[in-house]
Amino acid sequence: MEAGKKPIWLSSAAHTQPEVVKCSAVTLYPQKRGGIIGVMGEPLAVAAPVGSSELLERAGELASLGACLAELQRSSQGNVVLVSGEAGAGKTSLVRRFAEDIADSVQVLWGTCDSLFTPRPFGPLLAVAGVIGGELEEILKAGTMPHEVATALSRELSGRGASVFVLEDIHWADEATLDVLMLLARRAGAIPALLIATYRDDELDRAHPLRRLLGEFATSKAVRRLGLAPLSPDAVAQLAGPHGVDGDDLYRRTAGNPFFVVEALAAGAEEIPVTVRDAAFPTPALTGFGVTVMVKVGGISALMVT
Repeated sequence: MEAGKKPIWLSSAAHTQPEVVKCSAVTLYPQKRGGIIGVMGEPLAVAAPVGSSELLERAGELASLGACLAELQRSSQGNVVLVSGEAGAGKTSLVRRFAEDIADSVQVLWGTCDSLFTPRPFGPLLAVAGVIGGELEEILKAGTMPHEVATALSRELSGRGASVFVLEDIHWADEATLDVLMLLARRAGAIPALLIATYRDDELDRAHPLRRLLGEFATSKAVRRLGLAPLSPDAVAQLAGPHGVDGDDLYRRTAGNPFFVVEALAAGAEEIPVTVRDAAFPTPALTGFGVTVMVKVGGISALMVT
């Protein structure tokens, strides 16, 4: 992709929210930055108050990603970073910020898995192949096995020099894509690319296909894990301050989940937003301070004390 051009988007099921686009897509970040680059999947969950570009309590995670990239640039040996967290934890915001910060010098490819009852085999890779073309596109069009796709993708990444390849929401990935991810991880040392995969760790039951992949990665020296914790009471208070909202109360009702914090502030924090309340199905549990209710909205869960 030529420097200075806008990212390329391929959308199969796009819908918009303020400054948010969700789609099955690949983004090729230009070598020269040109303003805000699109966000996929989750809302801008952990932004500081308007007027600031800071991501609250994510400096350590950004530094870890930067260290992995620096190691790649020194050694030309790739590695894999698994970014996990509950829905709404800000995984997309974190990786997007990292991509923006490195867009001057490193090309970033981005594929997103769709939440489908019957996901397409190689779904996010088909989107990537449709943009970059070449051997990968030919292999996928021919209908092939995961090891052939992994080989073609390895060659493509090797031919680009140091690069970053993001696979988002792999908890929704089809099994063929997970096989490709496993094969790429095994070959990571021979591929000059940083592979970042994000997933929701609160959606994995014992039978989930991703569980097996995580088990395979457990002893791999090329695979690193980066878990996103909820926001602390101090961070929630910092977000709540400009809105005149009591930070302690907001934290108590959201458990620091960035999505819930943002939604509550957008609604004035007088009550849990209607969109959250209507979709919630409570599961009461006994506590010493009343009833703790787990609400889950589109896979997003948080504890609220009533």
